[in-house]
Amino acid sequence: MGAERLGVLWPYNLPAGVGLAAEGDGPDGSNTLLAGHPETDAIVIAFTNTFGLAMSWSSRFLMLLLAAAARPAAGQAPPAPDSAKAPPGAELLLPIGSFVLPGLGQYVQGAPLAGLGFSTTAVLGVAISQTGNPVTPALGGLPRKGDDQLANQGAHLTVTAGALSAYDAFRRAIPALQREGKYRFLPRDETVGDLLSAPFDVRFLSRWTTWVDLAYTAAVVGLVLGQRDDGVGYEPFRWRDAPFVTSLSFNAAVGEEAWFRGWLLPLFHQNLRKRFWVANGLQAAIFAGLHVPQAEEVAVAIGAWALYEGWLVRRNDWSIRESVFHHFWYDVAVVTATLLLDETPEIQLTFPAIRF
Repeated sequence: MGAERLGVLWPYNLPAGVGLAAEGDGPDGSNTLLAGHPETDAIVIAFTNTFGLAMSWSSRFLMLLLAAAARPAAGQAPPAPDSAKAPPGAELLLPIGSFVLPGLGQYVQGAPLAGLGFSTTAVLGVAISQTGNPVTPALGGLPRKGDDQLANQGAHLTVTAGALSAYDAFRRAIPALQREGKYRFLPRDETVGDLLSAPFDVRFLSRWTTWVDLAYTAAVVGLVLGQRDDGVGYEPFRWRDAPFVTSLSFNAAVGEEAWFRGWLLPLFHQNLRKRFWVANGLQAAIFAGLHVPQAEEVAVAIGAWALYEGWLVRRNDWSIRESVFHHFWYDVAVVTATLLLDETPEIQLTFPAIRF
């Protein structure tokens, strides 16, 4: 969800960089590389221009690589025949394997170019993480130096590549699983490209469910900023913090929603005899449990938020795009507020004792 001070864990972070789709990329001349739905392309491009200054070219390149990984390409294996069976472990083991070894599920399912995209992204993340001290949330605090912020996002990028590879592997197996009588409640495919465009789809602002989430976000921001004390010096919000906040928020939103509400929730729902609230409660409990080391009692509120988003996913016909939108803007607001709590280090001068 966002800020370490509130116990928010970001295990799946991916540098921001939507907006590299070339004009005329789609068969009808539209931009379809990043937006899963052509009608959202104009929205994605407009927001890309708005956030362009906050997104590094390296981040854009990495986002393009992941988006391309989710897109059918020439030379890929043809669609499986209707009689094809789901690969072994398609529901659980293959997604877990894809999380540990990004690209594995794609290689197994005959999509080597997509697998290569996820694998390459993970390796690049490892390389980027060596540029500084990642200062992961579990070890305390948000990095403020530029090199450390880049390294932080590099480390998270590797995990995000695994999370999205797992999600993509699971979704690729859905048609075969549905022929076996499973997951009939999932009516449509939702690709990684669909998720990448979701944070910038302003049409979600027309939904009352989004305004409920924004009200919750405002309340949390108020609580965070309420911790500032008069007479205490705080670190300013520097220009380099903007791409870091944008990247962190984008990555957490896409990765966490893909993992928890995009994979775990339908997995539990199918295998717990379609008892939705049992499945939803389980994914929310896991989500909250991962935040306990940092959040302590605040993890209860985080679990309640996850329960709400799980309910929303089912309400939206199992689409997680609105939840990605909520997650992104929550993190933008709360992480920014959290950075404003960093106190300016005190400078102490020690002089040697002078004896007379």
